[in-house]
Amino acid sequence: MDVLGISLLVLVLADDGRVHVTLSETESQADCEMSRTMVTDILQQAEINVITAMCGPTITRLTPFEHGRTPEEMVHRYRVTVAGQGDYQVEALPGDETCVAAQSASPAIYCAVSAQAPISQ
Repeated sequence: MDVLGISLLVLVLADDGRVHVTLSETESQADCEMSRTMVTDILQQAEINVITAMCGPTITRLTPFEHGRTPEEMVHRYRVTVAGQGDYQVEALPGDETCVAAQSASPAIYCAVSAQAPISQ
């Protein structure tokens, strides 16, 4: 696997019942951990249900995260597999591909949406 860098993965359960995913590239593991702490504190203070927030290596790249995106802008679909702390995979789903969630399985699988678009590698 060609790792592009360390990214912060955040999964939250939105008010609309869908899982929202954000993926943000960072300069290093230390920078990512600092961002993870700040982001989770902010989300928890806003009473947003954080499913997971973790740093880890990834080959996936998404467009930069932007605050204030509406539910209507969450048009990009992803399958997020979480095998353990720092061990995750984010896969963009084509329009016709289905995703079957298995949140209690090991590894856990989440069907998520995001306003962030995939960037071709």
